[in-house]
Amino acid sequence: MITRITLLILSFVLISILFISCEKEVSTSPPSEPVPIGFVSIESNPPGAKIYEDGRNSGLVTPDSLGWLEEKEYVFTLKKNLYRDTSFSIRVLESEPKSIFIDYHSNPRMLGGIIFTTNLTGAQVFVNDDDTGLKTPAEMKGLIPGIYKVKYVKENCRDDSLLVTVMSNIMVDAAMSLRDTSIWVDYTPVNSGVQSYQITDLLIDHQGFLWVASRDAGISKFTGAEWINYNESNSGLISDNVSVMELGEFGEIIIGTNTGAVKFDGISWSGIGGVPNSAEVKGLDYIGNDSLLIATTKGVVLYANRRWELFDASVENFPGDVTTDVMKDFKGKIWVTTTMTGIGRLNGGEWRKWFFDYDPLENPNNLFNTVNHDGERIWFGLSYNVGLGAWGGLMSYDYTSETFIVNYPFFAGRTIYDINVTDEGEKLVSTNDGLHTFFNTAQVKSYRRGTTGLTTDNIICSILDANGNIWIGTQSHGLFKYKRYLDKK
Repeated sequence: MITRITLLILSFVLISILFISCEKEVSTSPPSEPVPIGFVSIESNPPGAKIYEDGRNSGLVTPDSLGWLEEKEYVFTLKKNLYRDTSFSIRVLESEPKSIFIDYHSNPRMLGGIIFTTNLTGAQVFVNDDDTGLKTPAEMKGLIPGIYKVKYVKENCRDDSLLVTVMSNIMVDAAMSLRDTSIWVDYTPVNSGVQSYQITDLLIDHQGFLWVASRDAGISKFTGAEWINYNESNSGLISDNVSVMELGEFGEIIIGTNTGAVKFDGISWSGIGGVPNSAEVKGLDYIGNDSLLIATTKGVVLYANRRWELFDASVENFPGDVTTDVMKDFKGKIWVTTTMTGIGRLNGGEWRKWFFDYDPLENPNNLFNTVNHDGERIWFGLSYNVGLGAWGGLMSYDYTSETFIVNYPFFAGRTIYDINVTDEGEKLVSTNDGLHTFFNTAQVKSYRRGTTGLTTDNIICSILDANGNIWIGTQSHGLFKYKRYLDKK
């Protein structure tokens, strides 16, 4: 019994000791140092500057405040993008909360400027679309740091603009080379309403408006003031890959694509039947009396007297299925060109074909691209392909002598994509080596990159308008207008 009581007493003593020990562990004592209570508030115009305290990033941006500061001298630095760093010192006192306001824009060294220069002097200067009244060369100082749009406008030059970044105490150079459009004008998806760089055909309608066909973006109509674009998504066009266009008797536009042909009268679209399934349209010729010739990759289709007729390799003496162009000449005969299988002529219901072989390796020079006439001769353009023995160039047919003429050395070795004949009989020849024009092949005028406003030599098509402008479509550089009537060279 005594032992049990003794154990209880001992247990009570031990618990008391532990309790007293715990009380000592959680007890607090006054701090050995006073708590800092200094306070600084910092604002800036513009806001958003990072606040550095004695070289250390505080993680704060203006407007904000720093508390619990010790009584001492502090150096604060504000850092803001595009602005110079600004630093200031403050002595923090417990009894004097500090409030600092930094106005960047009141300090001239915090502002910047722009130097305006153009290759052609005298361009009007617009900043953020506002006319500054300045003309190049010029400069503007006292600008708040930031991004500015600078635009230059000069007569007979294409308007152009750029973005410049103004920074504190720096004069940034906004230099541009303006494109002279007094003679040559370029049209691309970047600077105009034309939708593609890949131009395939050009047409002038009865109103004098320009139509532009492309390989990847349908067709565009240019009135001189605006561009109107037609494609698969906003019209009845059956494909954006347009190869050729033709003008109908009543002003309708006939359009050949890689999947067939359609007609557009300015209001409604209608399909054109008769084209073989899966055939690509390569050439069109409206021959009057509601009749139409269509060159396709599966033969030539003739629509006349309200019926369709297909000429292909199954027809006696027809040159071949893969046709590239078709045309009715001034004698009423129909000519067709092909790839690799020569040319053909329909006369009085009978076809005659010619197959040409001028290569000593016995490879036929039969990569024909186009055919046209000038009222006297039939003109053919061929592709150059040395691997196939196709020497390209120009060829013609003379009705008087009933012979083909191939001796046009100037065009030898060139690929001729298109031959456009003006009302005066001038030939505009589009090639992989520039645009060439002539009335007489002994006097050829050439237009190439480097000596003109063209930026490429790959010319696919060209056409002369009523104002004397030559419009030029390129393989990958968009559209060009050549104001030939103004060119005194």
